[in-house]
Amino acid sequence: MNASIASALLLSICAGSAWGQSLPGNMTADGFVEFEHLEANSSGTIVYGEIDLGVTGPDLGLGFDLGLDAVNLKLGSGSSEYRQAVYAALTYSYEHGKISVGRPRTLESDYIGRRVFGGSVLLDVQVGRQQRSIVDFFYLFLDETPVGLRYDGTYGDTRFGLAYHSFDDGAFDVYSIALHQDIGQYELGFFYEDFRGGHTASASASFTHGQWSGGVILSDTDLSAADLVGRFFVDYGLTDALTLSGEIGTEFGNGADDIYTLSMDYDFGSGAYLNAGVVASDGFDTVYDASLGFRF
Repeated sequence: MNASIASALLLSICAGSAWGQSLPGNMTADGFVEFEHLEANSSGTIVYGEIDLGVTGPDLGLGFDLGLDAVNLKLGSGSSEYRQAVYAALTYSYEHGKISVGRPRTLESDYIGRRVFGGSVLLDVQVGRQQRSIVDFFYLFLDETPVGLRYDGTYGDTRFGLAYHSFDDGAFDVYSIALHQDIGQYELGFFYEDFRGGHTASASASFTHGQWSGGVILSDTDLSAADLVGRFFVDYGLTDALTLSGEIGTEFGNGADDIYTLSMDYDFGSGAYLNAGVVASDGFDTVYDASLGFRF
């Protein structure tokens, strides 16, 4: 499927669901689109989205998944840069799992959990992407298109996944495995991928207790000079609509400066939200950001 056609299809369907239009029972839409403006020593804007659409038959069986990651970034007086990655896969679902063939998404975000780094999509694109799958990074930023196979299994509160992605007709292969476990108010996740010359591994632990939630994500990748990258975060639901969040990002083993973030998220209902925050570090000027977005 042409990438621009797939992008338009996903955006139109998911935008409709965000405004309260119901989808058929065999269709699911998930993700977010956000416009962010930031101020530091210069200003910038970023439009970023991650959107997924899934369709299955009335009795499970055959279906398909479509996914889109898209970013349009403009910093200072420079020109804007647009990049996108479109995922598409035929699927077969049954009681305890699903098989995906074609260009399926990687396992990482489904098993570790998708959390925008510090509430800032710019920080997430520039820093948080280093902690994610090499497949996502190669596809969105290096224009390398993967093909692959993925299996997801579910048994009670346990989910596990296996995946294979290949670039350049098998010249560069990526194998991955993931596990996620729900234990009451706690969640545990693990992700590991192996590729020629290196690996990426992530582990997460999180909790929810009343108005509080929080957790940690630890990542190790041969794409980074750090021995280990850590993200420590906490959220407090001040009201049903307003959430306050704090996060610390640190790199162990390379002497890099820690990153500190404070942010607030206000949910208007029907998917619309407002986010504002501050990002500070000894390694760069303090960044102030504000954004409007929709969650599907």
